[in-house]
Parts: sequence; structure tokens; C-alpha cells
Amino acid sequence: MKTKLFFLFLLVLPLNLAAQTPGCISAGAFWSQPILPAITATGGTILVSVAPPNVTSDTVVGFSQGVPTAYANLGPIVRFENGTIQAMSGGSSTATDAYIDAKPPISYVVPPAGQYYLVTFKIDPIGQHTYSILITPPGGTQVLLASGLKFRSPSQTATGLDHAGGATGNGIAQVCNIQVVAPVPPATVTYTGSTTYTATGNVPYNLPVSLNNCTAVVNVMTINVTCPAQTGTIPYFSSGNVPYSVTFDFQGLPPGCVPQLLPNTTTISFTGCAPLPPAISSCTVATGSHSVTLSWTASSSSGVTGYNVYRSTTSGNGATTGGPYTLLAANVQGVQFIDSNVAQGTTYYYVVTALNPQGESIYSNEASAVIPATGTGTVKAVIPPKYP
Repeated sequence: MKTKLFFLFLLVLPLNLAAQTPGCISAGAFWSQPILPAITATGGTILVSVAPPNVTSDTVVGFSQGVPTAYANLGPIVRFENGTIQAMSGGSSTATDAYIDAKPPISYVVPPAGQYYLVTFKIDPIGQHTYSILITPPGGTQVLLASGLKFRSPSQTATGLDHAGGATGNGIAQVCNIQVVAPVPPATVTYTGSTTYTATGNVPYNLPVSLNNCTAVVNVMTINVTCPAQTGTIPYFSSGNVPYSVTFDFQGLPPGCVPQLLPNTTTISFTGCAPLPPAISSCTVATGSHSVTLSWTASSSSGVTGYNVYRSTTSGNGATTGGPYTLLAANVQGVQFIDSNVAQGTTYYYVVTALNPQGESIYSNEASAVIPATGTGTVKAVIPPKYP
């Protein structure tokens, strides 16, 4: 074929420890503190500001169900040690629990007085017992430490997190302003079970003339694309920009039909839903009108993806002189097109081109259709098969 390159703030009050900044815990010996609201089934985000005292501080901050009395009681954990910030990667037992570095490691220094490293714990739905940690250095940009981490093994049966805890092995760290952001699941989701595809003239189906008791030419029709339920997971974002997933029940979607939750809404839309064989729910017949049913022979070139249909009120002899023609329909599937926007008493001239990934062919030979001045009906025009 010839072608043309044609995505509750809570200030945690500290324990009564001496020499601490308001809103902060002087974390030396092991400490614990309730967090509100607690992290429950849906998970949530916990923000903690930490100022380690030195690069070998072994400062640990984590969260637990119930009052923690030792490191082993904590599930998700961050640690400042040996100049890098690490996270707990839980195993199947305490023997396989381990702290890991980011890749590349995230280093830390002792920050100036009053400045902190912001640690963001993103707790997945609690039944998964997994979490992610992000680090924002003082005055810097947030970076991911690790994601998909498991809770420390003794906490992998927890049904919630309601306490913070930790200690500093060397010196006294400041742990400040623990905040909990609980995710808010979507409200009632709007889903009708189908989308609507409206075809006006360009209907790539073999349709009978009589539909739903319409005895003349169908000029306008509505085709329902049914998208019955299918199990699928649709992501959404809670306040605090924490990704979670909610599962909806969709079954038997047409190929390429993808349900999506519209941004900042609880409405599911469908994209890429190719129309199913038509189920006509309504049709309208314009009295005193005609239409032209065009047909042509499929191109024999390889990789053809569709056809463009062109029309003119002046004969251009197709590929002989090249027009003038106006694009009437683009990327028509199949070898039939219904032109319902025609005027009585007018002669129209039609050509088609074939499309493939390399471009568009030249015009086919030309077909003409004479529209009667009165009455209704269908005028048939067969476009010559030759693609010069």
C-alpha cells in the first residue's frame, strides 16, 4: 500500500521527662506513648519528627498494639544508626527480622537545634502487616527509604497500632510531634453497570432496516455497552496522599473495558469499552429524509487498521485528481458506513482510504449517490474496490 507520512492533626503530649522541647519526647531510656487516633483496619499515615544526637545514636522509633516494653513489641520501626537511616524488614521469626538500608543508603547528620528529620510511616490496611517509610531531611526533599516492608515478626498478628515507643542507645534523641492521618475510604460508589455508546450514522454493524418497530431508516440509535460486575482493585488517595486500594465487584467486562475511579470522586467510569454487538434501546427516524449506505471491498494491504471516508458535492474522480473531498468519518471499522447527514436533491461523491501503522493510502476510486428530492429511504453506493 502506498502511504503518506501522513496520582487530624494530633499533638502527642510527652511523658513528664525533664529538659525537653514542648511536644517532644526526650528519648533516652525506653519510652512509650499512646497515639490517637489509633491505626485500625484501613491503615493510615503516621508522621514523626526525629533529631538524633549523634551518628552512632541507635535511635529507634516504632509502633505497637498495646503498651510496648521492648523493641521486639514494635511492628513498623525506623532506626538512626551508624550515620544511616534504616527500616525494620520483618521476617518469619525474630531470627530473620532485620534492619535494612535504602538503596542507596540515606545518610543523616545531627541537625541544628530545632530542626528534625521527618519520618513518614505509611501503614497499609492492617491485615497485610506491611508498611512503607519516607524520609524528609531538614530543609530537604522527601525520599523513599523502603516500601512493602513487613512488621517485625511478633507484631504480624496485630489488628491495630495504638502506641508509639522506642529508645536511644547512645545519647538522648528528640522525638517530636507524632501525628496520625487516618485514611477515609470512599463513600458509596456510583456504578450503573453499563455505559452508553451513541452512534449517529457511523455504525459498523450489519443492522436490519426494521428495529424496535421502526420501519424506516434508523438515523440515530443508542447502543448499551453492558459492563457486568468483575472483581477488580481500584486505587484511591486518602487525605495525606496515602495510596490505598478498595475492591469492587465487576464481572465479565468486554475486552479492553477498564473501570477507573474518577479523581477526587466516588464515581467509577469505564475507559476503552468497545461496543458490544448492538442492543438497540431507542431509535429515531427523521421523516422526509434519506441516508446513503456505503460499502467497499477490504484493502488487500497488510496491517490495515481501519478506513477514512471522504465526501464531496463535486466529482474529483478519486485518485485521478485527488478531490476536493472533506473527511466524513475517521478510522471506520469494517467495510460499511451509513451517511445519514445528506440533503435531498443533492448528488454526493465518496472515496475511502485505508489506514495502517505506516500511514494512509491514497484515495480509492469514486462512487456517487443521488439523493431524491422527496420521500425517505436508503441510497446505496458501492465504492470501486481499486486502491490505485
